[in-house]
Amino acid sequence: MCSHKKTELLSKVTSLTDDKGRVTGWQLDIKLQCVDCKSFFLFKTDKVGVLFDQPAASADKEELRIPLTAPSFGAN
Repeated sequence: MCSHKKTELLSKVTSLTDDKGRVTGWQLDIKLQCVDCKSFFLFKTDKVGVLFDQPAASADKEELRIPLTAPSFGAN
């Protein structure tokens, strides 16, 4: 059985756009994987899907999706 002592954080930033192609925000997607056994850690949340105003997990809970905004866009 693996002790999951070595981990690797995988991340990706995606631009979110409206129907006219204008950037409306960004989303940070993160996963944590065990280097030894290659299994992914699961995020403990009931929020699932792509939510534009709060973090949510993928359906399998292996990825956390965090909405972001740039300083020039304001805090909303």
